[in-house]
Order: sequence, then C-alpha cells, then structure tokens
Amino acid sequence: MSIATRVCEVLSASDAQDSARWEALVGSARTPDVYYRPAYVRAYERAGQGKGIALVIGAGQARILVPILLRPLHELPFARGEPGLDATTPYGYGGVLLLSGPAPFTKEDAAGVVKTLREWCLSTGVVSCFLRLHPLLDQEHLLGWAKHEENGLVLCYHVPTTAVNLTDWDQHAGRIRSMNATRRRHLNLARRRLRLTWHSNGTAHGEALRAFEGLYRQTMNRHRADSFYFFSGDYFAALAEGLGDRFALALAWLDDEPVGANIFLADGSHAHYHLGAANEVGLKSHASTLLLNAGAAWAVQHGAKLLHLGGGTRGADSLFQYKRSYGGPIFTYSAYGFIVDESRYTALVERRLASLNQPPLRDGYFPAYRA
Repeated sequence: MSIATRVCEVLSASDAQDSARWEALVGSARTPDVYYRPAYVRAYERAGQGKGIALVIGAGQARILVPILLRPLHELPFARGEPGLDATTPYGYGGVLLLSGPAPFTKEDAAGVVKTLREWCLSTGVVSCFLRLHPLLDQEHLLGWAKHEENGLVLCYHVPTTAVNLTDWDQHAGRIRSMNATRRRHLNLARRRLRLTWHSNGTAHGEALRAFEGLYRQTMNRHRADSFYFFSGDYFAALAEGLGDRFALALAWLDDEPVGANIFLADGSHAHYHLGAANEVGLKSHASTLLLNAGAAWAVQHGAKLLHLGGGTRGADSLFQYKRSYGGPIFTYSAYGFIVDESRYTALVERRLASLNQPPLRDGYFPAYRA
C-alpha cells in the first residue's frame, strides 16, 4: 500500500473548508475531545508554534486523526537557512484520535500507524516527530504495541495524572464530593472571602482575558517557568474565540482585585483544567480551590464525566499531590518521540551544542536540538 493511500487526508487548520472537514471528523469520533479540534490547534499556530495540520491515517482496520504542528528548522537560532521541519502534537493531551476500527488498536494496527506516520514525515522533510498522548484514552497501551526497534519509537515521558469523577458531584453542598478535609476547609474559607465571575459561551471578552494574562505571567515568573509556557494574549484570545462554549474562564476577586483565574475546556465526556494562575493574595485566600471546584460545576453542566486535572511538573511532585487532594482516579500520561532522519538529527544536535548561546541539554528532552 502506498504512503498516499495510507495517509488519506492532510487537513489545514487555517483553511476554512479543511477546518470544517476536520471538525466533522472529530465530532463523529467515539470519544471526541477538545484537544483534537482544529480551533485548539489554530491557537498554537497563532502563537507562532508552527503550521497546524491534521493527518488522517488508515492502517489495517483502523483510521485515526493526528493533530500536528509543523515547525520550520530554519527558525532555530543556530540553524539559519536549514531546510525542512520537525513535527509535534500541540501542548496538552491530544495524541491520536481513533475515528474507526477496533478499540483499542490491535498490535498490527498500532505498528502500522507509526510506520505510516514515519513514511509521511520522511516524504515531507520532517526530521523528528514528538507525540503527546491522551491519558484518559489509554493511549500508552495503544502505542505501547508499536515500541519496536524498526519504528524507532522512544518513550520520553511516563508520569501520573489525575482527574475528578464528576458522576459523584455533591449537589447539595455544591462541591466535589471526593475532595479531602483540608480542601473542603479551604473551599469554605475562599467562599466567604472571594467572589467569582464566569466567562463562557463566547463571553470571555478582552478585559477578562487581559486579567487572566496578567495573573498568569506573575505565576510563571514566580515559578521561573520555561519561556515555552509564557503563552501570549493572542493564544488566549484564539482559544476563547475558536472554542466558543467549549472554553470557560473563571476569575476570583477580592473586592475589585482579580487574585486568581483558571481556564477550563470541555468536550463530550471529558473536561480539562487547562491553565491556572494566582497572585500572593489569591494563594493565601485559596482561590485555586474555589476556581477548580467552580470548574467542576461547569463541567457537570456540560455533561462531562471526568474533569482532568493533569499531573505535576516532575512526576508525582507537590503539584501532583495537590491535585490528588481532590480525590480522583489516577491515569498515565506518556509521550513518544521518533527520529525520522538520523543523520540530520545528529547534525542539528551537534550544531546546537557548538552554539555558545545555547544552555546545556536537559536529559531526556526530545528533540534534543530544541532542548
């Protein structure tokens, strides 16, 4: 079977006709999720993280959709003039979406998907590909079948995440029933001190987004976050505009001062805590607990069964333990990388190391030339 036959379609996130086709494919899947939507990918395109596309791949009995950002190599500071691209799934929990076929994939189907993706990358001038997977869809098991030497698939991350079971929502108390005693106490304190404003169904106007952006930048600076996580105002606006009622922004206020804010996403049976922020006043007032509980209530109204909180920054760290205090089940987030063109990949890593302006490589970062 030819590459062209197996890659059935290449859809552009910025093309209206392609985007409509892409949206329809995600909507008809067994488990649609916001991370696969073209509007979500367009937000990263708008933030300058590459050209957003979706590959529709047929392999064996399965047909899948893979959202991808294609990033030009010549944009690397040490690789001016370098032709070609690398590929990555957008930040978050996307990966591959099963459109039709057996669930979970068979071993043969999983290997066929990776082989086809490799072949397409090679024909397109892609040097390496990085795939983030969806913890709630058992994709570690799915791609685990394809961890064969001939596919060159390397496990980059394998860390726990957690979610809130929304089917056990405490309607009387208006809270997550499974949260621990400390979390319940903090929620009660925050309810007495703070007020909430809610921006969803297209009502996340510029003022609310600017308030979120200001708090978010303070939070990233306080944690000395990597520059990657300093998302722009264009990114937040693109999410709000593109996702519509699948996007919600909650703001916590002390008098007239915004002290905390969370972005939530919802689609089908899954909702997601996406990004959050709080200043020092918000931290002392337990704004995050108030906001997350409010996000769970919004997700319940959307018909979601799980609110995915994600994981920590380094495995089962203090951030993960905070999220675990809401009492939900544990899942596994995995990410894989594979090198398509070994010689060019090695040359790029060497050029990066030779550049005086580049910091030391971080262990395990993929692709290594972007560390």
